[in-house]
Amino acid sequence: MHDNATNDSRLTAPIDGIYEITAQIQWQAALASEHELIIRRNGSADIALTADNTSGGGQSATTQVQLHAGDYVEAFVFQESADGVNVEIDSESSPEFGMTWLAPGP
Repeated sequence: MHDNATNDSRLTAPIDGIYEITAQIQWQAALASEHELIIRRNGSADIALTADNTSGGGQSATTQVQLHAGDYVEAFVFQESADGVNVEIDSESSPEFGMTWLAPGP
């Protein structure tokens, strides 16, 4: 599902089916501002979004979606603070991005 050499931001469905996609991040502390975590299918369709207006903290988004072989998903983060807020790097919890095949599609 993941290829480090080509399109390394993507998780690609190897077969048709229903998939669960999960993304999780931790923001570094900052002034309160809009923070968004988005899961996007095939570069254009937002399939999950979470927004937060607090200073720092964690965000997660999970969705179940039907994908066809070759469809891909990506996770994006945005923040609107003039200070610039980074995503914390923690090997156990942030950032995390995963996809699990659940069942064949209808």
